[in-house]
Amino acid sequence: MSKKTNSEPPLKIRTYRVTTHEGTKAEVDLRQRGFLRDINVRKIQQQRQNGPTMPDGRAELTALTDRLRAHLDSAGLATDKWEVMPPELDDGYHPDEHGYPDDDELRHDYNMEATEPLSQDQIASSLLHSVSRLLRSLTDEQLSEAFKAMQLYHLSELVGEINEQALLGARAKAGRARGPAAKKARGDRMREIIIREAEKCWAVNPELRSRRDITAQKIFDAVNAARHEEMLGRKPLSAKGIYGYLLEASEAE
Repeated sequence: MSKKTNSEPPLKIRTYRVTTHEGTKAEVDLRQRGFLRDINVRKIQQQRQNGPTMPDGRAELTALTDRLRAHLDSAGLATDKWEVMPPELDDGYHPDEHGYPDDDELRHDYNMEATEPLSQDQIASSLLHSVSRLLRSLTDEQLSEAFKAMQLYHLSELVGEINEQALLGARAKAGRARGPAAKKARGDRMREIIIREAEKCWAVNPELRSRRDITAQKIFDAVNAARHEEMLGRKPLSAKGIYGYLLEASEAE
């Protein structure tokens, strides 16, 4: 089955062969489509047996939680490293005696009340809450699949919006580049029509060949009828504009 063709920006791939410090050989694809970029790494020795190398989901997600905690700490919001006092021990709570509860829900609820909906702080808090639960409950293999799914979902959401903007920008740029050429083509065609109608007029009234101002008035209706038919402009061309074309043509003779 052939690949579906569409109006998306072309995919560009640059492939490099690398060797890690451990001596493992791999191929690295740097892929780009429009504004989107990603990296695909394939271990050469294991490619046939195991297919493409999966990302280290646990390491990637752990690094993500570290960045999210740093963001929340700088914003003065709760993270899973904060000590939370249990509501039932609000009076007479002693951490050394009662311990430090590990309750992500309390921290998450606190952050939800302290932040605005759809703000970066609230999104960071919810993401830390979800990813922390994944890290506690999933195996390494499952975490790799989850992280890969997150990457693909992120690209899927971006590709529609960003590539659409890239295409619009490319089309606008191409349109601007074609603008002068298209304008010149319309002007050339308008000149041909005016000279054609003028020759018809002069064939009947040869004395008007030297009176281009009167000729312009005589051929006004015929010129604008042809202009409208060939969609060379929405507004009628004035007799003065027609005269300008005729004068330019006479000077070029």
